[in-house]
Amino acid sequence: VNADGSNPRTLWQAQQGLARELGPGDLNWRPDAAEIAFDSAHDLFRSMLMRDIYALASDGSYLRRLTRAPDPSSFDLYPKGTVTFTVVNSSFTRELDVFIEGAKGSVRQLMPAGMAWVFTFSDVADFGPGVRQYVRLLDVNAGPSALNRVCFFELGWFADVIANNTVSLGTINPVPNEYNCPIALSPSWRADGKKAAFVMREATKLFSPPNNIWQADAAPAPATYGERLLDYGQCATTDRLYLVAYGTGPRQDQLIFVENGATITPIYIAPAGDPANRTYLNLGLCPRVTCWVTGLSWLPDGSGFVFSRQESGPGLGNPPPEGGAIYLYDLSTNTFRQVFRAPGEALGRLSVSPDGRMIAFERAPQPRVAGGKIQDRNA
Repeated sequence: VNADGSNPRTLWQAQQGLARELGPGDLNWRPDAAEIAFDSAHDLFRSMLMRDIYALASDGSYLRRLTRAPDPSSFDLYPKGTVTFTVVNSSFTRELDVFIEGAKGSVRQLMPAGMAWVFTFSDVADFGPGVRQYVRLLDVNAGPSALNRVCFFELGWFADVIANNTVSLGTINPVPNEYNCPIALSPSWRADGKKAAFVMREATKLFSPPNNIWQADAAPAPATYGERLLDYGQCATTDRLYLVAYGTGPRQDQLIFVENGATITPIYIAPAGDPANRTYLNLGLCPRVTCWVTGLSWLPDGSGFVFSRQESGPGLGNPPPEGGAIYLYDLSTNTFRQVFRAPGEALGRLSVSPDGRMIAFERAPQPRVAGGKIQDRNA
């Protein structure tokens, strides 16, 4: 859509009937405006992750995957081989979704306890010699939601696919290999467009796993997640990261990221090369019981950033009205000021225009049903 609201057009659309929580999440323009990075779970049954990071051409002409590349739409470009293995279910009855990287699709099978089933995947794309293409088992009925299911992995469950040949992996037992399914979200391009940072919940057996900061190459090698920048488990907190943004201008080698505190959502700044060396940015006391940061975007010159926040619950004294607000944080003075407030409404994700004058943001009478608005940041 143009800045004046004219000429709205569809660049890409997920399949019809997809649950809201599985659709596109945060968006981020590459600095040269050639691509838009976003997170989505629209193709979770053909991936090792529940949500992946994608890059969409700015004209909508192609979509590619940055995490565990390549995107299944490009599998036809690779030579094909066959992979076979046996899954033994030694526990209770499960409905398993079975997938190996490079396959055109997954296979779903109801497996009673004690049952063994042979799975054969033909026409599996061969990503190259020595590339490990992993098997993922997903319990489609275990977990509190579509994005919080139980996955089964094992470092030995991979095939080095060989074109025009059959590779056997032997027998797989999911029982001792139960993990939280990995999720990637909140992509942010580095200033040079060669990397994109993102938040990732890795596959782990922990009851409450941390979300870590990773980054992927703009041209990723096949079957790779990228590289971890920050293991948040080393920080003395049980809270999780959920937003990250690469810096701009003279701060292009820095990151800001947000943590989901119980009543406030702290924002930190850190060197991208050492995010554990984080600095807490003091936003003062929340004027109400809960302050939840919903959007984050750097100013183009790197002098600061804007963030949207939902403020709700009882307040002390004479607090501002409940609802959404947008603030501008000045890093030279470590102060912030309100730019816009929407009493009784929800404000979501936002983005600053390339000239730094305007802010586009989501606005809705209640969370999760948002329309777009544009606000002068100096208003």
